[in-house]
Amino acid sequence: MKQRAKNKERGVALIMVIFMIVITSALLVSLTDSTYISMRLNRATEQRLKAEYILKSAVNVSQVLIKSDTTQYDDPQQDLWMKFVEGAELPGELVGVTEPNVRVSLLIASEKGKIPLLSVLSSSGVDPAWRNVLVALFENLGFDNEQQNRANSSASTPSKTYSSKEMVVNLIDYLDVDKDSYSSSDFQAQGIEGELPTGEEFRNDRVMESIASELGSIPGFTPDRVQRILPFVSIRTRDTININAASLEVLQALIKGTDASANPGEAQQLIACRDPAQGGPFNQNFASQMSACIDSNVANTIKPKLVAQGDVFSVIAKVDYGITTFMASANLKSVNGRLPTIENFLLY
Repeated sequence: MKQRAKNKERGVALIMVIFMIVITSALLVSLTDSTYISMRLNRATEQRLKAEYILKSAVNVSQVLIKSDTTQYDDPQQDLWMKFVEGAELPGELVGVTEPNVRVSLLIASEKGKIPLLSVLSSSGVDPAWRNVLVALFENLGFDNEQQNRANSSASTPSKTYSSKEMVVNLIDYLDVDKDSYSSSDFQAQGIEGELPTGEEFRNDRVMESIASELGSIPGFTPDRVQRILPFVSIRTRDTININAASLEVLQALIKGTDASANPGEAQQLIACRDPAQGGPFNQNFASQMSACIDSNVANTIKPKLVAQGDVFSVIAKVDYGITTFMASANLKSVNGRLPTIENFLLY
């Protein structure tokens, strides 16, 4: 009996020892896992903090590059900032980066190279020229083909597909100060503001603070269409387009909108004439340069809406930490003799 009792005590003791070992092992595994997670979180936090300072430094570099522009026109050969118009890697030493696995990229774009969206409406009313330029842009982006394809489709659709002209009049209704639907005898489309249900209305203040989100709230501006429009319009500029920074799509819309009978190839010719091999870029005397480059009637028609240099810029900076990417965007305003001012800065 005594031997059996001793064996039983030994068995209980053995079970207790095994139980304690299991608990201790579980605690060690949990502690190791927690330590590993903490290390990764700390590393991620450290990377994020470093990336923030690197991105801010990249924006500061863009300020210096823009300030170094001493010509009276945008010249890709002389203006350092224009080396980054399509995005380019930035030497790490310029932003204090010494780690070999860190890459910094910078894109600087002239907002003046885009169509000034808000110029469609001024304090004196609708500007027919900019209205037609926007219609031309939307047509060139194929929005009217989408409407035609929808009309020819046998599938029933719950929503209306708006044409290019209908999109523009809806935009005008959104921006104007009255509560009536826009209409004009020289324009074959009418707005919808006057038909909105009681209690519903557009903003009616001639401003737009966020182009992406606000365009999406206007009938006809679907998310897909907004994304296709964004590269070619700006709410930060007025009245003119930078001929040296404008894309082919912008110049095509400008020419088509101001002279519907113009040869579509004139825009491509303007792009070609910006090449230094053909006498470009366009300088402060761009009016005579254009007349020697394209049809003189077209040149004279679009000349009032063009300038040779911009003063408003958008900047996108990117930092790659291996497989992790951090980005920032900023809007800059050029100031004569001083560093451009940073109007806003956003981290992503």
